[in-house]
Formats: sequence, C-alpha cells, structure tokens
Amino acid sequence: MITIEEFKKNQTNKTRLIGLDLGSKRIGVSICDERQSIATPFKTLNKINTDKIIEDIKAIVEENN
Repeated sequence: MITIEEFKKNQTNKTRLIGLDLGSKRIGVSICDERQSIATPFKTLNKINTDKIIEDIKAIVEENN
C-alpha cells in the first residue's frame, strides 16, 4: 500500500479517478473530471457475480481512461 502523498505524486493533471461505494447489495461507481475537481455518479452495479463486477469495472476504466 502507498501513502496519499505517493499516490498524488504519480498523478498527472489529466488523470481521471474512479470512486467505488461498496454497499451490501450494490456498488456505486463515480468518475471525476480530468481536473480532479468534481466526481459525479456514473453507474450502479449489482453485487450478484464477482467475475461480472470485475469485468464491468475493467470496462468502465477502459472506456473512461
């Protein structure tokens, strides 16, 4: 695990971040803008199948790189 300071050093000004809100039945996904000034809700994933959740998150990351 790295510190917040180390994480910040590795980010560029154009890096978009993804946020995951892990609930008991669903996972909320948010994505920030390129300036990292605001994150907006993006999608809600149902926690039914772990493999499907991983595929969905990978697809979101690839589409919003």
